[in-house]
Formats: sequence, C-alpha cells, structure tokens
Amino acid sequence: MLGTSCSQPANCSRGFPEGDTFSVVVMICIGHIWTFAVSQISDRVKASAYADSWGRATMQPRLRAPILSLTTKLVRALGMIIDWKKSWMWGSNKQHLLLLRNALLPFVNPTTIDTVSYAMDLGCNMTYHGPPKTW
Repeated sequence: MLGTSCSQPANCSRGFPEGDTFSVVVMICIGHIWTFAVSQISDRVKASAYADSWGRATMQPRLRAPILSLTTKLVRALGMIIDWKKSWMWGSNKQHLLLLRNALLPFVNPTTIDTVSYAMDLGCNMTYHGPPKTW
C-alpha cells in the first residue's frame, strides 16, 4: 500500500525480490536499527550503514566482541545471514587486528575474511592507513 493505492498481494517466501525499491527502504531501516543498537553499547563506537553495507569503527578493542555479538543476534533474529566472503577487516595496528581476529572466532574462521588496506565501498575508493583518528 502506498498512500491510498493498494496493489494485489504477492507471495514471497524469501524477502523482497532483487531490485524491488522497497527492499532498499527496509534495509535502510534495518541499518538504522543496527547503528542505534551499536551506539547504545558505547559512545566510543562509530557505526554507519547504508542498505547492506554496514561498518563500525572504534579505538576500544574490547568493544569489538559485544558489537559482533549484537550484530549476529540482530541478523539471526531478522532471518538474515552475514556473507562473510563479502566482509573485510582493517586495523590501525597489528595488535588491534589480532584482537579483531580473536573477537571474530565465535562467529567465523577469521582467516576466511580478507584483511585490507584498500577497498571499494559503496562505489568509493577507501584507503586505510596511518594512525587512528581520535574522536
């Protein structure tokens, strides 16, 4: 239903079909819920989401495990899955990267996730290097 217009119901057992504009709206809403939930863990975490591209940054390595736990619980509760093959990680130093890998252990084999210093994200070139920024 949109405004006062109503279309005929359609059967769908796996969510919205690819390319359906409403699927993007739903994913933006889910991303908003996730970023809000992450913000409740700590004000030392910055989360961003657009459709199915979710990211978070923190200089507090101890926050990674609770964020990953929250993320996997939310995704499961919504009947979704995380495609770990499309995931990547970046750490500002080797110690933080090791802590991130350890935080991933309960969820996935971290060696299956690429560690990058460069990536394309939402059509933008993202380069990760240098010291972490303070907030």
